[in-house]
Order: sequence, then structure tokens, then C-alpha cells
Amino acid sequence: MQTVIFVSPHSDLYGAERSLISIMLYARKSGYNPVLLIKKSGPIESKLQEEKIEYYMVPFRQCINTKGKHDSLRGFKDYIRDRQTLERFISQHKKLCDETVLVHTNSIISWFGVMLSQALHVPHIQHIREFGKEDFDMAFNFSNKLTARIFNKSSRIVCISDAVLNTYKNMFNPAKMVRIYNGVGHSTVLERRRSSSDKINILLVGRLSKEKGQREAIAACEKLIERGIFNFELHLYGNGVDEKALREYVSNKGLEQNVVFKGYSTQINYSDYDIALMTSKAEAFGRVTVEYMLNGLPVVGVATGGTTEIVIEKHTGLLSECGNIGQLASNIELLILNEDYRKELGHNGKLRANDFFTEEAYGKNIMSLYSEVLESHNEG
Repeated sequence: MQTVIFVSPHSDLYGAERSLISIMLYARKSGYNPVLLIKKSGPIESKLQEEKIEYYMVPFRQCINTKGKHDSLRGFKDYIRDRQTLERFISQHKKLCDETVLVHTNSIISWFGVMLSQALHVPHIQHIREFGKEDFDMAFNFSNKLTARIFNKSSRIVCISDAVLNTYKNMFNPAKMVRIYNGVGHSTVLERRRSSSDKINILLVGRLSKEKGQREAIAACEKLIERGIFNFELHLYGNGVDEKALREYVSNKGLEQNVVFKGYSTQINYSDYDIALMTSKAEAFGRVTVEYMLNGLPVVGVATGGTTEIVIEKHTGLLSECGNIGQLASNIELLILNEDYRKELGHNGKLRANDFFTEEAYGKNIMSLYSEVLESHNEG
């Protein structure tokens, strides 16, 4: 069986990793043997074990920093270390490497996959799932020009939205770039049984960090209360570096009755909710946005990044300007007070998600890309 080695710098189980697992499962279904390399232990391992996907921990480095500027010295040191790691990996896994026909890297923050594909003389697919500067204040350690020389060795560069592609098209070879939306599995929507006394439940899922916009969502809740709207709860799912600060903010504002921290969970009962939020300041795609829509929830979002490619204003959801807390609160208020409109937007969103963002379409597009690059490689 032909092996595809996947490389992931992340070991979490958020949207990027779940989309990666979808590709690996579809690759296996299509006749490939998927094998994953991760740099450290993490939540993704339980899912890999459940799906019986072979994986190895390989201590490769990141090619970026989150200080917002180049660091060539650090980049040079990490590049040398990655070369050494690469040599060890190949010598320890010769049979696996001999069976490998393609390498697929799941993030732009590592060049290890490119290096591995070059050493094995097989094609490389580079997936870009982040903006970089806009969402993580990220900068490549090497200059953009030198970094581009490395990543342009890839056969194709996949961007998860037009917004991401437009961000990188002046850096990488545009002839190698293609936009392929993520896909999300179908979910069964259960009708929520309500009484007149039920609170409106609002859902926001994501890593608890400033770029995801939970602070703005909480501030919007504060405005709703100021306007005399109390019959709602915002449930925050996720964990992260800003959790302590967010909890303190909620406590200081006296919002404990309306804002609830639910922690990290892979099992969310969407039928418990009426409205979903996507408040990221620069969401590259928004897998969770599609999950909301597949489950029939109207989305109140911020009009940035990939969100504007998923949510159609006043048809599947409502969008506000980034940083405009008043407008965000007004959009939430509109849906709290109008059940019929909530259901209309939710229904339209489910139809759109099923038409454009399914796992089947995602898998077929990626496998078609594999066939294309492998055929080209074999002919060459």
C-alpha cells in the first residue's frame, strides 16, 4: 500500500487537527496508508488511537515565531537541527520511508515536511490554515523571500479560503496555489423543546485567546444586559492562555449568571443552543462555523477572513464589523427577540453547509490533488 506521511506541528484537537484527521481517513478509504508525524504528545493521540492511525513523535522545529518579526539566527539554528532530526528519522524508519509516495504538511509553521519530501524524492503538499500575522502575530524566522524558496519546492500549496490565498499569493508561486475549503461531517439536528421560561442559549467554541474574540463576545453580553435583556446565557467552550483573564473579566463585571465557562469538549450537544457566535478577528476558514450551520444554528459573526466566505449576511447569519461591540450586541439581540428569524437563518445555513462544505467534497478534492501531483511526478 502506498504511504502518505502527514506532518502536523500541532497535537491539539481543534479545527485544524480535526480537518487533518478527515483527510487521513479519506486517504485510507482511497487506498493510501496514512501515517502522521507530530512533534509532541497531545489530545490528538486519543483520536489517532481510536481510528487506528499510525503515528510517530518527531521533535522537529517551527519555522516561525510569534514576535512579529524575522529571527534569522534562530531560523538557521532550527534549520540545522531539523536536518539532523530528518536524518535520524529516515535511518530509524527506512521501510516506512521507502513506501512513502507523498508528504502532506498541515500547517505553514513547519518546513520539516518539505525537507522530508526532498530527501525522499516524493511530492509535497503544503496546507496553509492560518493567516499568520493577523491571527497569531506570526513571522517567519527567515525572510519571506528565503522562506518562499523553501515552500515553493512543494508540488501544490493548499489554502483553506480565498482570504488565506490572497494573503500569500504575492509570497509563494501562485501557479502552485489552490483554494480547497475544509469539510465537516454531517450531524443529526435534534429539535430543542422549549418553554416560555427557557433562556436563549448562545454558543461560542474556540481556543480561549485574544484572537478568537471571546472578550468582545462577553462585552456584547454586557451591553445586552445594559439594554435590559437578561434572558440568555453565553456558553464558552474551550481552554487556552486567556482563560484566567476572561474569568476575571466576567467576575469583575458581575456576569456570572449570563456567561458560563464549559471547558474543552469534543462532544457538544448543539440542539441545546439557539444562536452561535464566530468572533475571531482573523479566522482563516472557520470549521466550527460550518459545524454550527450543519446543526441548524444561525451564526452571528465578525466580517473578517474566511467567515465572510461561509456566512451570507442576512441569509445564513448576521455579520458585524471587527471591534464594533455595539453592532455585535445588536445582531445578537435581534436573534434573541425573533425566534422565527433564528430558525430561518439556521435552516438556510444548514442547506448552504451541506451544499459547499461537506467532508465528501473535501476528501474528493484533496484526493484529486494527490492523483494530479503523483501523476506529474511519475511522468517527470
